[in-house]
Amino acid sequence: MSLVSFGLRLAVCRLLAGRTWAEERVVNSPIDPLSNVLRDDDTKAVDPRPLIAVFTNDEKGSNEGLDVGGRPGTLDLVFFIYLPPDKIVVGEDDTEFEARDSGGAMALDLVWHQCRTALLFGPEPWRKVYEKFAHKITDVRSRPILIETEKGIRIPAKEVILTVDALPEPDVGKPLNPNWLALDTAMRADADAAPLADLIKAMIEEPGNLPSWQLERANLAVSEPAIRALGLAPVDLTETGEAAELDDITFGGANTVVAPEGLP
Repeated sequence: MSLVSFGLRLAVCRLLAGRTWAEERVVNSPIDPLSNVLRDDDTKAVDPRPLIAVFTNDEKGSNEGLDVGGRPGTLDLVFFIYLPPDKIVVGEDDTEFEARDSGGAMALDLVWHQCRTALLFGPEPWRKVYEKFAHKITDVRSRPILIETEKGIRIPAKEVILTVDALPEPDVGKPLNPNWLALDTAMRADADAAPLADLIKAMIEEPGNLPSWQLERANLAVSEPAIRALGLAPVDLTETGEAAELDDITFGGANTVVAPEGLP
């Protein structure tokens, strides 16, 4: 579910940005989230606001044939909410929470509630993408985490995992269907995502300039001998280009028209 994961994370990050106390501090699958929480010396916070990191994990799906994405599957949509290690300052009125007591737990709970409402009521077109890519949430798991660095700095955090029934991967070499067209539209209207829109569209619609029979083989999830047996590939096993159309086939030798009376 590579493209499904990509599109779902992108949509979720766009829905959360500016709609929680983290404000724009929403990051898409960071390798080292703590670098956005603590300064290089691991002693002070980079920012007094929370940080939200979004990941996808544990993808699973049933399958048929040789394709590995043609059917709907499930994946875990994972949220990590991090707080600065001492004091949290949030909201337009600079409300303060003490991270080292019950204020930390309170702030984490309230930020997650903001995430929940942002996913439900965020603006189009990203909400449309989220709703098309995440058909149903079947399980919710949540747990508090206390992260301790080598220097003894403790960072309150919360992990929330949503198990999602997800959209199948797009057909290979076919025009974008309405689900993927929604992602394409949202990306082109987003200044940061727009440079990738043509790349993603080409990956789906024109994967390596393959001949049409190879694209059909991929979408039918069958082997090359099977697609040749169906008559959709060139008869000559050494040919890899487009199969000849019936009108293109010529037969050797001359045809002679004989009147009936001329027959023996």
